[in-house]
Amino acid sequence: MSPRKLHLLSTLTLMGYDERRSVLAVAGNDTIESCIDHLHRECSFCTKGCEPDEMIGMFRCAHSLCRECAYDHFSTATTNPLAVDLRNAVCPVCGFPKCSDKVRFAEYLEELGYLLNELLTRNEYAKFCTERVKFEAGIPSASTSSDQTVFVIPRQVKCSSDELVSKLRKLQFTKDEARLAAECCDSLEACLVFLRQECEICLETCNAQNMVQMLSCCHSCCRNCAKEHFTIKITERNISELVCVSCNRPDIENDDREAVTEYFSNMDIMLSSLVDKETHDLFQRKLRDWTLNKDGNFRWCSKCDFGFFVDLRQLFVECPNCRTTSCANCKNPWEIHHGLSCTQFAKWKSDNDARHQKEGLNAYLDRHGIECPKCRQKYDLARGGCLHFKCSQCRHEFCSGCDQPFHQGSKCGASAECKSMGIHAHHPRNCAFYLRDVDSKTLERLLTDHRIAFSDTNQLPTAACNTMVQKEGETKDRKCGDKTEHGTRCRIHHVEYLCELIKRHKVDPVSILDENALMMLVRRQGLHVVGPLPNETKDQYLGRLIQNVKVSIPL
Repeated sequence: MSPRKLHLLSTLTLMGYDERRSVLAVAGNDTIESCIDHLHRECSFCTKGCEPDEMIGMFRCAHSLCRECAYDHFSTATTNPLAVDLRNAVCPVCGFPKCSDKVRFAEYLEELGYLLNELLTRNEYAKFCTERVKFEAGIPSASTSSDQTVFVIPRQVKCSSDELVSKLRKLQFTKDEARLAAECCDSLEACLVFLRQECEICLETCNAQNMVQMLSCCHSCCRNCAKEHFTIKITERNISELVCVSCNRPDIENDDREAVTEYFSNMDIMLSSLVDKETHDLFQRKLRDWTLNKDGNFRWCSKCDFGFFVDLRQLFVECPNCRTTSCANCKNPWEIHHGLSCTQFAKWKSDNDARHQKEGLNAYLDRHGIECPKCRQKYDLARGGCLHFKCSQCRHEFCSGCDQPFHQGSKCGASAECKSMGIHAHHPRNCAFYLRDVDSKTLERLLTDHRIAFSDTNQLPTAACNTMVQKEGETKDRKCGDKTEHGTRCRIHHVEYLCELIKRHKVDPVSILDENALMMLVRRQGLHVVGPLPNETKDQYLGRLIQNVKVSIPL
């Protein structure tokens, strides 16, 4: 380095500039003024002085933008749901390059992709890639048409209410929408965010007043989806399932009792203006019963539907309504319970009550059998067989893992894909149909993450599998006999057992399914998902596929 260059470098260092950046400035300049100009460049859009690290040069012209202006401009032109149009993804100062030459503009978009990969967020960059594919295919953006003016959203500037209404009307919002947004916001950008919020369930766009914020997380959805979700849970399910549809929070059964009580109190307020009066009254009754059942001193009568509080120091209690006496501990009718412990009485009743023996058989069938979803005939099911089952009573064909009916391709109208398939069923993704080929360790981790026990704590490990099976050509069940890998079960029957737990506890296994299983789910539902996008990694593509399945295909 020449003495003059060394002098310039020393001067810049004394002025407080970073040594590395000073060396770069000195290498391309001969005077202290030109070095300082190099270190303090001006944004061509907002005219603000910026350091070179914060400047972004346009590809096809001499202009440069600061990172803030570049992000505002390109994120609006490529990802904003209202104004997205890649024809606006050009220099905001000179409007170059022009999009009239599609070949050259496609080359420009490819170069722009490298910049936006660093400038935009992951989701925004994915949206840009989707718009680029549509642009090159000649598909117009959802927000524009060939005869529609494209409005580029300006930077956030505070405006009066009348100005906001005027600008929003130019952007084709209705008069009522424009006035509502202008009353709640003080800038055009804030108004657009207010008016264009996306429901996480149906993906429809609506204004903020029609969105419902979940009470224990950051998720939200539109009023229609929230009303339908909570109405179904209240009328058909248990109120412990009144949780966020996206993340299943809070955990009603395991979270702190005081926090859950406060959650239900806020839920009551929210539901009063969301669901109809009949549903809200049912919620309050179910909440009352749920709260009483959590009280150790509360008992329901074993004969009538009357409830009352008891003194647990008593051996038996009497219902104030029907005068029926029952054990204060096990709640069974007192009968000859007197003089016997609850365990002794239960054993005596099991040995002598024919009805109880029948209930025991039903309990066994509930654990080890299946029930025809059409005629309700119950069967003792041998383990490890085919999932395709035909009822001998009504001839109904269904999946023994999920009860879904089997159809011939031409007779199933679920989707267009069905016509090209043979006999098949539309299995939910937590059916053994999708999970039986998944490694057992992966299934165990999934259950562990959901706090579901799966170990044989009450059985000693054995050398051979004890699961009862019926081999092909045989008429009697016998023990499997294969080498055990997990306690008392071989690998195949252990995987089957884990799949049953996943189905019974309604665990969503979408995070452990591979690409083939996810694509099979999508095709069988007649849905279309854009394949891997340019510059999209396999993990990013798989994550997008999983999100589409979660949103579009209920468990």
